[in-house]
Amino acid sequence: MRAEVRVTPRAAYTLHELQAQGNVAVREYVSPAGKVFAVAWSGPTRPDLQQVLGTYYPQFQHAVEQRRARGPINIHLPGLVVQMGGHQRALRGRAYIPEMIPDAVSPQEIK
Repeated sequence: MRAEVRVTPRAAYTLHELQAQGNVAVREYVSPAGKVFAVAWSGPTRPDLQQVLGTYYPQFQHAVEQRRARGPINIHLPGLVVQMGGHQRALRGRAYIPEMIPDAVSPQEIK
């Protein structure tokens, strides 16, 4: 992803904020062990989810294909949570691995 990166240390993780082309912001939540345990995004368009979700993308794609509903996406799989919503030109979402979230971090912090 071609983006400007800003790194902000937090108490229980490091936040990598990437400002990608098209004014899309992607935030990576990185554990002290150097592992990305969550990502969040916002902007007028969705980022390339295959790039953002990496090896978790096939799981996500399969779950989306099985959905019958339209509208916001709220997928809870073993080992993966993906939530997306918004409207045209104001989209946001987040994905995280519940087992990898540090003890001192709440899923509500991922935004």
